[in-house]
Amino acid sequence: MSSANNHPFRNPFAAVLCAPRTTRSVSLKCAGASVSCLVNFFLQLVEASGFSRDSTTYEIENLDGAPGLIRRFGLKVRCPRDRKMGASFAHALMALNPAHVGDATHMLSYTWG
Repeated sequence: MSSANNHPFRNPFAAVLCAPRTTRSVSLKCAGASVSCLVNFFLQLVEASGFSRDSTTYEIENLDGAPGLIRRFGLKVRCPRDRKMGASFAHALMALNPAHVGDATHMLSYTWG
């Protein structure tokens, strides 16, 4: 699943939002979404899924129920680390478009909601 068209959670805006692919190396253990991806691709994905830009993490990702937007994004993507189905958000982004992902230098947690 190396192209945006084959990604199981293809965003209708993917062709517009995906920057050109790069061949840079990203550590699988430290992969993270780029700020540009979060500000552009992720927010448009949130809105395309029926939520607003002001929706809280708890609204788009209910941890007490079925996978929400964030977990569902990687549900049908094979994890590059353990080769099992179900990938992290960053690894699913990498499958969609490697330009969205780089080596993480900061931790952004959504545990606060």
